[in-house]
Amino acid sequence: EQVSKLDIKVINLLGQEIETIYNGMGHQGLNSIQWNSHLLTSGVYFIVASGHNFKLSKKVSYLK
Repeated sequence: EQVSKLDIKVINLLGQEIETIYNGMGHQGLNSIQWNSHLLTSGVYFIVASGHNFKLSKKVSYLK
């Protein structure tokens, strides 16, 4: 099982970092992280996960 640094952040449409969801060590394979999004307003955001050899970005719509 490979372990590497993992950062998961919420970015707004202006490219500004809104919140860090996770900053720590991640394991290869399926991982689960709980996130309380009560600080966000409704809108479109990007969830960006990055580690040693990868960067993944997903566009999400958040509705309250």
